[in-house]
Amino acid sequence: MSPRSSKSAANSTTDTATRVIEAAYRCFERYGLAKTTMEDIASAAGVTRATVYKYYPSREQVLARIVELEIAKVNEDLRRRFVRRAHIEDSLTDCLLLVIRAAAQNPYLRGTLQSIEYLSTAADRSSPVHRQQRQWWSSLLDDAAKAGELAADLDMDEIVSWLTLSEQMLLIKVDAVTISDAELRRFIRRMVVLPLLARSTAKPARAVTTSKAGRTR
Repeated sequence: MSPRSSKSAANSTTDTATRVIEAAYRCFERYGLAKTTMEDIASAAGVTRATVYKYYPSREQVLARIVELEIAKVNEDLRRRFVRRAHIEDSLTDCLLLVIRAAAQNPYLRGTLQSIEYLSTAADRSSPVHRQQRQWWSSLLDDAAKAGELAADLDMDEIVSWLTLSEQMLLIKVDAVTISDAELRRFIRRMVVLPLLARSTAKPARAVTTSKAGRTR
């Protein structure tokens, strides 16, 4: 096969995969995440069901690809909004808070909570989502590791896996209960961030109390 033919075949493959994902978006919006079938996606894309399975062997893998795209959108927005703090503890906490609040408003990211297959593979270091997450967190975590702010017995993939699983846990939490930013920030700091830090860099916890009027202070 000539280089031109190889390039044409690659473009055709990419175009078909893109058509499938665009069709999946339309189907999920029309039927909902739980009710959309591979047959629906194939019909909307104008291809056979076998063609859909060629690119995405399961409905969960279609959803995983959409999640990758949605994570990229969220991350791009966060890059514009996030302000790095002097201490990794504050930076990680603030960043996770922004991520969770943004993800909670995204139906596709919230929809991952309904997929056991997605949840079981999201933190796998060989998965596309893990690679994407590692790229997102790398600048923050690499600098912290060089500064000795992270626990020495954790490698970068373990930390990224923990953050990925924690994001899913936090999405479940904010989906289940109403929680203020102050309360969520404290929870993230205490339950998610502190276990990742070198003991010498962890700052004393500051209590969050609630007044009689129900305001957090």
